[in-house]
Amino acid sequence: MVEICTVWSQRDALELQTLLDNAGIPFFMGPEKASGVAEVTSNFADGVTVHVMRVGVPWARQAMQAYEPLDDQTPKDQSEPEDLPVTCPKCKSTEVVFEELVPDQAATAANAPLKFKWICESCSHEWEDDGIVKEE
Repeated sequence: MVEICTVWSQRDALELQTLLDNAGIPFFMGPEKASGVAEVTSNFADGVTVHVMRVGVPWARQAMQAYEPLDDQTPKDQSEPEDLPVTCPKCKSTEVVFEELVPDQAATAANAPLKFKWICESCSHEWEDDGIVKEE
């Protein structure tokens, strides 16, 4: 998981939640890993971090272009984390293209987690994953 920002009020958290939900980007807030503002038990005045899966960072940043927090206390000189490239598990190429989000076939619930579908332009390998980088 990658931290994309810190929210300092419930109203900013609700605005961010709406943007991420509308973009279909799963996220977690605070150390309790709440999937929605209503579930956050941390104190917003202390700052509540927001995390997304590493592969979802580009889409989260795109969705956050419209995000205008009213209570931002983040220092202005704080740099954004670098994007980490997605690599093909077969040939290790970074020439990887995101195809689509697909429902996890192993899950049976109506709100089943989504999988990321990828294709490697170098070797044509196709695969699905949950967007979390795994240590080898």
